[in-house]
Amino acid sequence: AIMLDPYIRTTLNSSESADPKTTATYHGDIKLPDRYGTFTFRVNYKRPGFSNVDVKDTVGIWPLRHDEYPRFLSAAYPYYTGSLVMAVGFLALCAVWMWSAEPKTKRAAKHKSN
Repeated sequence: AIMLDPYIRTTLNSSESADPKTTATYHGDIKLPDRYGTFTFRVNYKRPGFSNVDVKDTVGIWPLRHDEYPRFLSAAYPYYTGSLVMAVGFLALCAVWMWSAEPKTKRAAKHKSN
């Protein structure tokens, strides 16, 4: 796919500031393109009667490496719980099987045949 318009044009909205007479803060919200690579964010803001703002910032966007993800994902808690329940159930089944006694009739029959 070819990106036809690499420029995102948006207006800057003024924010509430502590002293609105002397300072002004502007912000703009954008959504990053669904691409990996190096992007240059540039603000070229010109208004007659005011000083111009020309700011550039280069940012690299890349997928997370395998060790950069969180260790435990909150969306996977049901799977973690299922795994733990399965392990506990298996250990309980092993304990019951190992410590259960054979019926007395079979034990007596084994001793008589020897």
